[in-house]
Amino acid sequence: MSSASGPVLPESTPGRSHIALAGEFDIDSAPCLDDVWETAGDGVRVVDVSGVAFADASFLNFLLTVRGRLVLAGPLPEQLARLFHLTGTTTLFTYTADTTVPAGPGAAAGRVRSGTAAEADPGVPATTTAGL
Repeated sequence: MSSASGPVLPESTPGRSHIALAGEFDIDSAPCLDDVWETAGDGVRVVDVSGVAFADASFLNFLLTVRGRLVLAGPLPEQLARLFHLTGTTTLFTYTADTTVPAGPGAAAGRVRSGTAAEADPGVPATTTAGL
């Protein structure tokens, strides 16, 4: 699989950051996820997963590890939805359809790219909140 590029985090805001993921995430790219997570600062991270083309168990493990401070944003790609369904983890995450990067002074944004992004599956409800 392809490796991910490093994060670009121009600013940090206490309490909320935005991270966009695109491409393929597997055991080889897992370390970059840890790096961008730590660089994003404290608080809740809104993670846009609409560009994730492939994710394996190492990606799922990362999400499960950080789920208490995580909101998954964007339409959930079909492959990722299937991974969550097969592992019984769909209801463990909080979801939102809003993939916009926070605007204004102090807004934090990061982008991690790995491989080629795929089209996202629009079949996920616009906003779903699941227990943590």
